[in-house]
Amino acid sequence: MKKFLITLSISALGVFVVTVGGGYWFLHRNHKPAPPTPAQLKSWQFQTPQITTNTKDGGLVQLQLTVQAGNQKSFTDVSDVQSQIMDMVNESIHQDSNTAFLNQQGLNAFKAQIRRGVAKILPNDSILAVDIDQIVEQSNG
Repeated sequence: MKKFLITLSISALGVFVVTVGGGYWFLHRNHKPAPPTPAQLKSWQFQTPQITTNTKDGGLVQLQLTVQAGNQKSFTDVSDVQSQIMDMVNESIHQDSNTAFLNQQGLNAFKAQIRRGVAKILPNDSILAVDIDQIVEQSNG
C-alpha cells in the first residue's frame, strides 16, 4: 500500500508539473506584439523647434523635423535628449552645402544621416523615421 501511495503521489506530481509547465509555456511563448495604431504613432512623434543655421558654403537653411519613435519609451528618450539632437542637426547642416537641400536625393540623404545620428545617441531605442516638416533654403549668392 505504501508503495502504491508513493507511485500515485509521484504520478500526480508529474502531471501537475507538466500541466503547470505547459500552461506557462502557452502563456509566455513569443507572441508577436500588435503593430502600433495610427493614434499611438502620432502620440510618439517628436517635433523639433525650428532650426535656422548656415551651410558650409554660407547658405542659410531653416527647417523643422519630426522624429517618429516606435514606442513610448523611445519617444520619452528622444524628448530627453532634444538638445543633443538639435546640436547634431546643426552640425550636419554645417557640413553640407546649400545645394544638398535643393533636391529629393539630398533631402533623403540628410534625413538618413539624422536618423543614424539619433540612433547613435539612443542605440537602444526604436526610431522609425525622420521627416522634414518644412524647409527653406537660401543660397549665399
